[in-house]
Amino acid sequence: MAFKPVDAWLLSFKVNWINWADAVKSVTLRATDPENALAPAAYQIVTAGDWKNQWVFASGLAYNWNELTTIYAGHNYGKNPIPSQNSSPLLAGILEHHITLGAARQITTQWRLTGGRRVYAAGQGELHQSAVRQCRSQERSAIPASHVEPPLVAKKNV
Repeated sequence: MAFKPVDAWLLSFKVNWINWADAVKSVTLRATDPENALAPAAYQIVTAGDWKNQWVFASGLAYNWNELTTIYAGHNYGKNPIPSQNSSPLLAGILEHHITLGAARQITTQWRLTGGRRVYAAGQGELHQSAVRQCRSQERSAIPASHVEPPLVAKKNV
């Protein structure tokens, strides 16, 4: 749902239901062809998924600074669907809160430059700490997954 209270502002709200319980039954990690000759040729870990269903609430706003520039902001909330006993540093964390900022600038009639950034995310602390303890207790090391965001995108209007 979106509406314009005044001409320069656009406010939006969205609610999503994500059926994780049917989507993630188990998580399988399989590693092969190690660089270390002493490591096994193949290694596999299977963990229970048992993810919970999730409601996600999002709100956003767009402000037309002038006829060429638009500024964006948004907030997203969804309770973490991964039970802490099933967390792993190998899974990308699902954060509960996200705050984003962005802007767009019309360069020509055919080209628009846009950029955005997640400026705040919270809610993975408990998940991550549990996963690190689990990983250390099993004497394994792992690199947590990370999320890379493109800083700017130039897009041709169609």
